[in-house]
Amino acid sequence: MKKEKLLKTSVLIDKYARIIFSLPSLIILIPLIVFPTLYLIYLAFSRFDLTSMSKPEIIGLGNFIRMSSDKYFFGSLINTFIMVISSIILEFILGLSLALVLNEKIKGKRILQLVFIIPMMIPPIISGLTWRLLYDKFGPLTYILNMIGFREIDLIGNPMLAKIAIIITEVWRSSPFMFIILLAGLQAIPVELYDAAKVDGASPFQVFKHITWPMLIPAISIALTLRIIEAFKIFDTVYVITYGGPAFSTEVLSLYIYRMAFRFGDMGYASSLSYVMLLILTILSLILLRITKLERRMGW
Repeated sequence: MKKEKLLKTSVLIDKYARIIFSLPSLIILIPLIVFPTLYLIYLAFSRFDLTSMSKPEIIGLGNFIRMSSDKYFFGSLINTFIMVISSIILEFILGLSLALVLNEKIKGKRILQLVFIIPMMIPPIISGLTWRLLYDKFGPLTYILNMIGFREIDLIGNPMLAKIAIIITEVWRSSPFMFIILLAGLQAIPVELYDAAKVDGASPFQVFKHITWPMLIPAISIALTLRIIEAFKIFDTVYVITYGGPAFSTEVLSLYIYRMAFRFGDMGYASSLSYVMLLILTILSLILLRITKLERRMGW
């Protein structure tokens, strides 16, 4: 009887082992995640002003209705999309190019890989401050531009140039991430496929189109999804280099949420903006995953 009981107990433990071992972390994580999330939902449907220290007042969809006529919200959303789309396209092209080059047998490949991932290791605040010094009116980049004929140029004082400056900084900082994931994807492709293509007399373009690209789609999907989520939350770079200026030309959605919450104390409106941002990110991620699944199915 004792042996049967012990056997049943061990079977139950094996069956529910994952739950048993996960319980300690769940007990800690659930309150830390669930409570703030629910409280943020409560604030999103409330009027809560930190400056007056009053209690939150339920106003239903008032914050979301206010959003529909907020020109600063739409301006920050447009700025965010411009910077995210531009930076990710450039990061993908640069990351894929570097990955294709370093996937070949070349001398000093390990050293080059280490050099290329250095920007990713630098904290965003430090890289932002470094690039701000480079972009400064009296900085080295402005000095070089003046020498080659571009006079009276202000890289972070001009609305269009300020956007370009932020995009360049983001590309420099985040291309290594794209490069690492795509290089890992390339190295996971079986060498036998390339050997068979060579035997069949396939050209480099045909090899890339019919072998490399289809086999790389899962890595591309992961890289683009993670970068879209991260890029859409861009804050540090903009805060340090331009603080949304000049004239709100580089103010992104995350910076606008920060400004509404901690500069003006409008926590209710900031919470509703945060959930709109979450909804946009979810939709973009689902669209991207659907596109990559379709590409893999169609063999593009």
